[in-house]
Amino acid sequence: MKRSIPLRAALLACFAAMPASGRQLTPTTLQQMIGHDGAAFVDHRLSEPQFDHILDEAAKGDVRWLNVVAALYHGTDGARAEGISKALSDALQINPHAVFSLERADSRLPRPAWLCQDRAIEPRTADLTRFRERASRAVHAVNDPALRQYKQRCLAVLARS
Repeated sequence: MKRSIPLRAALLACFAAMPASGRQLTPTTLQQMIGHDGAAFVDHRLSEPQFDHILDEAAKGDVRWLNVVAALYHGTDGARAEGISKALSDALQINPHAVFSLERADSRLPRPAWLCQDRAIEPRTADLTRFRERASRAVHAVNDPALRQYKQRCLAVLARS
């Protein structure tokens, strides 16, 4: 992807001007940046507080933010990729239709066997139970025939957990 020097400088200035909290980051702005310079370029320029803000928003099940983390996933590695998996797993409890739709559209994203379990580090038994109950309830409500296989796989994982 060919990048112009002035546009790259403008993007870097935009990142530098963003507050550490990430409050001025919007899904639209991030998608434009990812589309222009790629997920890895954007990921490497996000501060930890900015990245955490994006994950927090995606974990709420907002489709716009879920699309951002799905796009960023391909430019991340290690802890950030795990953070995205956790955000998608958390969003599954609220908006499984959106999570399954992303999985259907992009086979490189984590699959139901991975996302349909609590991705927290060392979760307590009560947290695992709460996740399983909330996710099962939400996933059972998905009625889109195009997402049936994702729903069935997810319910099978939840039943085993």
